[in-house]
Amino acid sequence: HRGKNDITYLPLKINSAGVMPVIFSSAIMTAPLTIMSFFPANDFSTFLNNVLNMQKPLGLCIYAVLIVLFTFFYTNLQVDPEKIAENLGKSGTYIPGIRPGAETKAYLSKVLNRITVLGAAFILFIAMLPYLMTMFTNLTQSAALGGTGIIIVVGVATETFSALKGMLTQKQYRGFI
Repeated sequence: HRGKNDITYLPLKINSAGVMPVIFSSAIMTAPLTIMSFFPANDFSTFLNNVLNMQKPLGLCIYAVLIVLFTFFYTNLQVDPEKIAENLGKSGTYIPGIRPGAETKAYLSKVLNRITVLGAAFILFIAMLPYLMTMFTNLTQSAALGGTGIIIVVGVATETFSALKGMLTQKQYRGFI
């Protein structure tokens, strides 16, 4: 039984995509350069190196656009607003002011896209930090902080904390039985 003032929420993450957009973007940026390194240098390989080099502004801009695109793409793969709306309808719950069904799906899609903008900005900042540090400071690339590593460490720490919290909660409930 729930009281009149109980509030529930949907656990939509700001960064549903995790580190995957950075990995995909890096792979797309480095794969052509790696393949071209097996062949003798020519005008095309020089052009490709100038465009896809993440140490240069053009390559960094392409990298940034790829990260944002992959963040939205991967988030839409991970979180399905239609399935959430369907599950809400099956359980008899609803979002106040929003009709169940197609209207709920549209509302969830709109909210998810808004949240993903913040998540994409966060991922972009963390992923670009090492490259920007080397561009604007005297640090070498090896001394720069790894953006992907930071996202992975924070993600693992968050998941570990959630798992421990769940285990502690489970232990407390066992004492009542």
